Amino acid sequence: MNKKRIFISILLSAAFLGIVFTKVPLRTVAVELQTANLFWFGTAIAVLATTITLSAIRWYLVLRTQRFHLSLAQAIRATWYGHFFNTLLLGPAAGDIFKSTLFSKEQNLPLVQILSTSWLDRILAGFGSILFAFLVVIFTLANGKTIDLSLPKLNPLLICSVAAGCLLLCLLIWKFKLMDRIPIIKKFKDTFLEVILKTCKSPRTAIMIILIGCAGQILLSSILAWTLASLVETPLPWIEMLWVFPVIAMLSSLPISVGGIGVREGSALILLTSYQVSKPDAVAASLLCLFTYLLMAAVGGLLIFIGKPKQK
Repeated sequence: MNKKRIFISILLSAAFLGIVFTKVPLRTVAVELQTANLFWFGTAIAVLATTITLSAIRWYLVLRTQRFHLSLAQAIRATWYGHFFNTLLLGPAAGDIFKSTLFSKEQNLPLVQILSTSWLDRILAGFGSILFAFLVVIFTLANGKTIDLSLPKLNPLLICSVAAGCLLLCLLIWKFKLMDRIPIIKKFKDTFLEVILKTCKSPRTAIMIILIGCAGQILLSSILAWTLASLVETPLPWIEMLWVFPVIAMLSSLPISVGGIGVREGSALILLTSYQVSKPDAVAASLLCLFTYLLMAAVGGLLIFIGKPKQK
């Protein structure tokens, strides 16, 4: 992991938090945290643990398509490794690299193949996330509600220029076979394509992975809702604000901060307060959500410290 990138992410998290606490005093947020309902907070913890386990099952199915003879328990343990790195580093991409590296050493498996299965798993889960987003929009509109989201105005010429630039870059890579010029990149590319082809031979498994990804995204997005429910006693328009939770979860996973710190709080402050949620409650709920992630990351860190179970 690039030290400069980590340093920048720490600075960004601190800056985002600083902005949030200029809007909402930390003392006020602390008072709200003291009123948290332990039942709903415990529910958030249980939901995150279930989400991590579902992610492990999803990855296990990908590993099975590659004929890796590994147990589900091994995949679950490695996925908890991944959650530890996801939370303390810069999101799922860094977490997958560290998880795959550690797991391949433990099981004496080729790193390139393990990392390729992690990437494919992440892509298929992404399709599940898109499916979930589509269902949220359909559900919201079917209930006669509107999605109160104002997108920034962009210059059409700028959009066309960026699209043309991306297309040109892809054509250059394909035309001059740039990915084949560096041996390590070529090896990763060939292995990844091989993993995709093997998975395509099991379409039912691929569909199952996408559906599990959709279920996992539903659970992941609901964690903030549970922590918010632990703080708010007055009724809220939950159906209207349904779309807010996956958006905040997505923004928090961007690799620009440490564990989404600052981004989660800032986006919750902006989006949740549009739906009768007070500013202290919005920030306090996001901090409880962060604590939930850190608590589960501690479990992953403990498993890493313990290491691979000894064979009897």
